[in-house]
Amino acid sequence: MSWPLDHILFEPRFALQEFRVLPDFGSDHRAVTATLCHRPGERRPAPGIHPDNLAETEASLRAAASLD
Repeated sequence: MSWPLDHILFEPRFALQEFRVLPDFGSDHRAVTATLCHRPGERRPAPGIHPDNLAETEASLRAAASLD
C-alpha cells in the first residue's frame, strides 16, 4: 500500500485540473505533479500602502548598495 506523502499547496483562486503520482524513483517519497488553472474571478485587492513603505525600501536599497 502506498500514497503520496508530499503535498502541493495552492490558493483557492486556483482550481485543480489534474493530479498524478509519478513513477517510483527509489525514494521513500513519491513524486507528484499537478496542473492548476487560474480562476480570474477570484481576485483579491492589492495590499494597502503604508506610510513607512518608502522609508523601508530606501533603507533596503542603501544597505544593498553598501555591499558593493
